Amino acid sequence: STHLGYSRPASGLSSLRGFRPQMSCSLKETVASRSRSPKRCAHAQVGQDQAVSEVIPDRGTAFCSKGKTLGDACDILVASERTAALVGYTDDGKVCGVLTENDFLTALVSGTPAKYSIYDWLHGEHARFPRSMMEALTVSPKASLAEAAAVLASESEKASGSACHHVLLCDENHVPRLLSAMDVALAMMSALKTQEKVTLTVKDAMKHRADVATCTFGDTPMQAYQAMVKSKQNCALAVPGKKYHNHHGMITGADALRTFSERLHGDETTVGQWLHGFTEAEHPTQKQRSIHADASLADATKVMANHGMHHLAVLGLGADSKEVVGILSSLDIVRRLSSHGLDAIQASHGGS
Repeated sequence: STHLGYSRPASGLSSLRGFRPQMSCSLKETVASRSRSPKRCAHAQVGQDQAVSEVIPDRGTAFCSKGKTLGDACDILVASERTAALVGYTDDGKVCGVLTENDFLTALVSGTPAKYSIYDWLHGEHARFPRSMMEALTVSPKASLAEAAAVLASESEKASGSACHHVLLCDENHVPRLLSAMDVALAMMSALKTQEKVTLTVKDAMKHRADVATCTFGDTPMQAYQAMVKSKQNCALAVPGKKYHNHHGMITGADALRTFSERLHGDETTVGQWLHGFTEAEHPTQKQRSIHADASLADATKVMANHGMHHLAVLGLGADSKEVVGILSSLDIVRRLSSHGLDAIQASHGGS
């Protein structure tokens, strides 16, 4: 198995800023083929007969051994800048499961320590992508883009609360790798014709404000995480008070990963202090995370890709609106494009 060498800073919010464990060895399996930027996916030419493995460039997949701890896996995700990692391998050489940001969100809320075994976690009740889900969330590298999107969309409709923001690309002839909802969304968007990109808008795909988890600046991050787990969502809107409707920030699975990586409990500070404790480069700002409801889904996808985000706050119609009316995630985009019609997407593979 591959090991990461890193130096952990002292605990506390100030020491977390810019924290990235330093890789001190050859990461043969941990992260492979990282030379391509995810931004290039948006400009890929999607041929009519291309398989999903050809449409979506390999950005590299994080890997950790089943014999490691949740803390080890968290450090690997932070170091590799990934949102999920493969866990391997069984005695017959198969993937044991997948760990995602949501696993660390759930671990925080359930009080699971960093020293907890990955193996035990994947065989417990809280795992978000255990071995039992592997078959449902595995796609052949030869499958079409539409088929991969359909798997994500189908799993997202289930009320299990399990991870559905990734699919495993794997068969007996290929090294397994993970595709995120953002990977699929970017490829699907490039497959659409120009007119379709303009026609599909954010309001057609977003989750409405009433269905979104919310926290206040005075709450602790742990209270925000609890709201996310309860609502089975990956983000919570942060506002100064419960009567406010304007967007002032957002707590996501990435924050849970940060909290877990620092071995914090999420109750050491407030949401307001947490959000204001990072620079613009370390945590997306309110402006970076916002888009208007009448903007195109194509524009929303570009914003997410450019800033490395999976969630945007949706503001009301019109450039002057500051009221949050919903949330848009990369999975929402995949779900909307999939329901837009697989035939339409496949027919446009030779695209304009």
